[in-house]
Amino acid sequence: MGLPARQAGFTAENYLAWEQEQADRHEYLDGEVFAMASAEDRLIVEVLSPSTAAYDRGVKFSHYRSLASLQEYVLIDLDTRCTDCYRKGADGLWVLHPFTRGETVELSLSAEQLFAEVQTL
Repeated sequence: MGLPARQAGFTAENYLAWEQEQADRHEYLDGEVFAMASAEDRLIVEVLSPSTAAYDRGVKFSHYRSLASLQEYVLIDLDTRCTDCYRKGADGLWVLHPFTRGETVELSLSAEQLFAEVQTL
């Protein structure tokens, strides 16, 4: 999630053709391709970078909000050491829970969810 795919410098047309053949979902931003997270009621955590922070907070979050099962979206800002946790309420509205340096960040995550996509040896 959030790591550039091996192929960079795509045109929009090349990306769309390439994406149709992929098993996993990706996003396209200024010629770069990034793997997208999947969500099954687990949360999605993004570590912000200066080049994608606005996109992660805006357009990407807009797309993620369309995932019916998503309950939490967390943005970690390494520069400010702050974390924004958006939680979907029972009414379907997203509420911001900001955490600053020195505060404890609490997430709704079971051990089963944490290791859901981790392959065993």
